[in-house]
Amino acid sequence: MQVGFMVTNGGPHPADRWADMTTDTILGLLVDANPDDASPAAAAARQAKRDLRPKLFDIMLGHHDVVQANERKGLPAEVKNIAAARAHLADPIKMPDQWGIENKVLALLATTPWKDHFAKPDVAQVIRNIIRQHTADVMHIERRWHHDRLQAKGA
Repeated sequence: MQVGFMVTNGGPHPADRWADMTTDTILGLLVDANPDDASPAAAAARQAKRDLRPKLFDIMLGHHDVVQANERKGLPAEVKNIAAARAHLADPIKMPDQWGIENKVLALLATTPWKDHFAKPDVAQVIRNIIRQHTADVMHIERRWHHDRLQAKGA
């Protein structure tokens, strides 16, 4: 599985950067048995992977955009001072799959040449874990930035 870092310069990452990261992490689960294989079947598999990326990216972009929007609109209304922000930052992140994102991603992956691989319970769980972790990271970073802005204002 691919692991990467996202560097920020003055604010939280935009939703499209998160979508890139989540998409690439999931696609990183697909490893070519022989990347130098020039057979038509291997070339078709590589093309299928390239074709999958924009579809998966679109799903993840919509998801991360909603997550960020929900956090950004809720934080100023509910967390108005530094003490509340500190407490909110320490609260566990609750992530019901209210968006149905995991099912959307797994349904898309079921249409690929790797549908049998992605249907394995352990592989599907890894995909769920990736989505949940990235979602939690998006939420935490939004909360962290809200906290830091309140702290800078002395609120």
